[in-house]
Amino acid sequence: MQKINLKAILIFQIVIIILAACVQATPFSEILDGPDGQVLSISPSEAQLLSSQSLTLEIEGGVPPYELTLSTALGGSGEKLTDNSYTAPSDKTGMVIVQVEDSYGATGQSLLTIVSPSVSLLTLSPSFISIYRGKKVTLEANGGTGEYSYSLEQSIGGTGESLINNLYTAPSDLGGTAIVKVTDSQLNTAETTINVATSSPALDDVNYNTVSVTTYESDYSGGSDFSGSFTFKNSGSDDGTQSISWIVYYSEDLIIGSGDTIVSQGSESPLEAYQDSLSIPFSGTWPYPDKNTDYNLIVSLSAEDDLYFSDNTGYITVPVEIVVMKNIDYLIEDTDEHTPPSNVGDETYIGFNIKNEGSADGTDQIFWGAYASEDENWDEEDTLITSATIEALLSGDYSDWLDFNLPWPELTGTYYLILKVLAEDEINKTNNYEIIGPFVVDS
Repeated sequence: MQKINLKAILIFQIVIIILAACVQATPFSEILDGPDGQVLSISPSEAQLLSSQSLTLEIEGGVPPYELTLSTALGGSGEKLTDNSYTAPSDKTGMVIVQVEDSYGATGQSLLTIVSPSVSLLTLSPSFISIYRGKKVTLEANGGTGEYSYSLEQSIGGTGESLINNLYTAPSDLGGTAIVKVTDSQLNTAETTINVATSSPALDDVNYNTVSVTTYESDYSGGSDFSGSFTFKNSGSDDGTQSISWIVYYSEDLIIGSGDTIVSQGSESPLEAYQDSLSIPFSGTWPYPDKNTDYNLIVSLSAEDDLYFSDNTGYITVPVEIVVMKNIDYLIEDTDEHTPPSNVGDETYIGFNIKNEGSADGTDQIFWGAYASEDENWDEEDTLITSATIEALLSGDYSDWLDFNLPWPELTGTYYLILKVLAEDEINKTNNYEIIGPFVVDS
C-alpha cells in the first residue's frame, strides 16, 4: 500500500492559501492602474519655469510608493529635485524631463521648459471667459518667444464654430466648453478655456467708441476753412447690424449743447466685432470768436444697436484766433411768391429779395442759386436749377427783385426748392438758405 506524504500535502495547501490571499489583496487591474483604479499620472504634464523658479509636482494613480528622477537634466547651478519639488538652474535654459515610477514599474513624465527671466512666460488672456452662442472673443497672447500659432484643442462642434488666428467664434446652436491653445516658436504653450452658454443675451455686445480726431493744416483763424478726420471702432464682442450716424460739432466746452454748431455729419455701415473704421473725413469753417479762444471739435456717434453710450464721443481742442471782420450778413427774404411744380417740365416760379442784414457795407459780389433737393439740407449732390451773381449791397439795403420761371427738371418724387446766397466777405454763413416745400412731382 502506497504511503501518503502528509507533509507535502500540507505545504501545497499553505501555498494555495497564500496565492489566494495575494490575488484577493491585489487584483491584476490594480497592478496596472493602482488601488484606486487610476492610471499613474504626474501633473503638470507640461509647464514653463523661469530660471531658479521652483515647481511642486503632483502624483496620482498607480501603486505607491513613487520614485521621481531627473531623466533629462540641464545640470546648471542650483538645479535640484527634492521629493516632488523641482528647482530650475539659475544659469541654464532648455528642456527638463522629470520621470515618476511607481512600485510596479509604471512611469509618467513632466516636460518642463526653463526660460530666462528676460523672456516672459507665455500667457493667453483671458485664461477663462464665458460667452453666448454665436458670439466672438479675441484672445491676446503675451510673452514667450517668437511667433504665435493658435489651435482649437477642444471644440464644441456646433454650427459656425471656428478659430481664425486668435479670434474664436462660438457655435450658434450648441453650448459647452472649448479650449484654445497658443504655441510659441519654442513650443511653449498656454490655454484659454471658453464656456459657451446655451442661452442668448438680452442685447448684443455692440460698443462703438471714437478712437481719434485729427485736424489738418489750417491757419486756425476765425472764418478760415479747415478739414480733418476721425476713426472709431466696435470694441464689443458682437457684430453691429445697424448703421452708425456721426456728427462733428464745434463747441467752447466738452459738452454737446444747444449752442454748439454742427460742422459735418454723415453715416457709416455697421462694423464687425473688434473692427476699426476707416479714416472718415470732415470739413468746415471756424467760427468768428470775440476773443482768442479754444474750440473743441467733438465727434458724436450713435447707432440703434449700440449697447453703451458713455464712450461715444471724442474730441480735439484747437486754438482759434480772433479776426476782425466787417459785419456783413446776407439773408434771403420775401419768398412768398412762388409756384411749385406738379409734374416734370412744369414752369417753376419764385421771386425773392436779398438783404444785407449786417452793419457794414458789402464789397464782394453775391452769388445766389436755386437747387432741387430731396431733403431740407443743401449738399453738393443737389441739382442746380439756375444761378446768378449780383453786386454787393450796402448795410440795410435790399437787392432788386429777383425771380425766375423755369421748367422743372427730370426729377420725380418729394422735393424741396432751396435758395442759397453766398459772398466771400460775409461774416455769418449759417443763415444763407431759404427752403420751399416739400412738394410732390409726378412724371
